[in-house]
Amino acid sequence: CTAPNVSKDGRYSITESAKALGIDRTTIYRYIRQKLIKFGVHKYNSRRFILGSELIRFWGAEYMR
Repeated sequence: CTAPNVSKDGRYSITESAKALGIDRTTIYRYIRQKLIKFGVHKYNSRRFILGSELIRFWGAEYMR
């Protein structure tokens, strides 16, 4: 697999994160529940987001074993 095409400083929705990693949204939610991926919450709409740096960190830990 290739590294996700994301900006380290970017904020990505669950759907965008799933597309970048090439996995399903429900898998992202499972990884969040298992505390494998850290997320933030937008103050104004309470939606979750994942930083690009976190996606890159997770991808490296998951696929570079």
